[in-house]
Amino acid sequence: MGRDPRLTTVLNLIAREHALLDAGAYDALFDVVSERVALIEQLADAPPGKDDLSALQAAVAGISDRLEAARAGVARARRRVAALDGAQFSTYTRDSVVEHRQSTPRTHRMV
Repeated sequence: MGRDPRLTTVLNLIAREHALLDAGAYDALFDVVSERVALIEQLADAPPGKDDLSALQAAVAGISDRLEAARAGVARARRRVAALDGAQFSTYTRDSVVEHRQSTPRTHRMV
């Protein structure tokens, strides 16, 4: 008996997820992950054979590790951007610049 076609589809989706991660295409990744999860839920209702199940578990574990690493990387990048925003931009609001100009004596006079 051959491999369950649903399993083949799931494995192809996982390969696509790896390619999207390599390309940094995180927006498209969400749709592929959602499709894979839906297919795996269908497989849970009518499980494939033992060998197919082992292949599926290994593939899911591999992509799960990469997705978690990507999620952590995105979270780190967001924290860095937030830190930069807070440090550089919030201190230079329009009001603080106007206040600084008003409180600083002018050393040059217009003639």
